[in-house]
Amino acid sequence: MAESVKLQFEVLYRAGTKNFPDQAADLAAALEGISGVHQQWYEPTIRAGSPAALAQALEINRTVYGLLRRAVLSFQDAASAVVLITKDFQASDAEAREAMHALGIKASDIQTPPMAQPPTFDEATS
Repeated sequence: MAESVKLQFEVLYRAGTKNFPDQAADLAAALEGISGVHQQWYEPTIRAGSPAALAQALEINRTVYGLLRRAVLSFQDAASAVVLITKDFQASDAEAREAMHALGIKASDIQTPPMAQPPTFDEATS
């Protein structure tokens, strides 16, 4: 049983403090590229009289940005939730505390890392 608890604790800890925040950061980096492309397309689209294909491309760009931003926020929320579960797990279960100590993790280590909230589309493109 202790080995099972140790594995679960390690998976929770890693997911909340590393995996989910890393996924959020990767997607947030993609957002920067999407907002940059929008800025590059916007002025030529207006100067060209907003042809339907270019106007639709701008709208698709906005939609993709919004969906990716939502995914970033979801990964950040998941990281926070898993960290809270991990804290509760080690605080309320002796085997989990032992597993934590066996892994060399201090209770103060169980923190959600800082994660910047991505800007909204309008903030990113202004």
